[in-house]
Amino acid sequence: MMNRVLTELMRDKRTVALMFAAPLLMLTLMYVLFRGVGDVNADLAVQSVDAQLVSAMEVTGMHIHHVAAAASAHDDKSQAQRMIRQNDYAGYLTEHGNTLTLTLANADQAKSALITRSIASAQARLAARAAASTIASQRAALN
Repeated sequence: MMNRVLTELMRDKRTVALMFAAPLLMLTLMYVLFRGVGDVNADLAVQSVDAQLVSAMEVTGMHIHHVAAAASAHDDKSQAQRMIRQNDYAGYLTEHGNTLTLTLANADQAKSALITRSIASAQARLAARAAASTIASQRAALN
């Protein structure tokens, strides 16, 4: 039975060509779809955010724009959406007390991911610095 199937397969040249051409075509399409876009540049507007956090967020491809606080009585969400639309920002970050509010345009997922990664890494770096200074001060107190 196997001999018969193999001989029929070798006689049908279209099937043999399809066995090799289809996977190559699919792999080529997957490569094109899933490869990295390259350099991602994201514009982030910040309003009333701690200067240490902003300096820790600066990574390659991130452009941070400082925005003055609006004097109008608009709520933060509508102001963030308006600023994103008017200036073509990828995100808008505000800080009230200890709360950070991030509004993303979500027009490009790579830009949104860059912004969220940079904020998370900046917070982790600042937490590590704070822990190191606390440890140093406790060590000095124990000595």
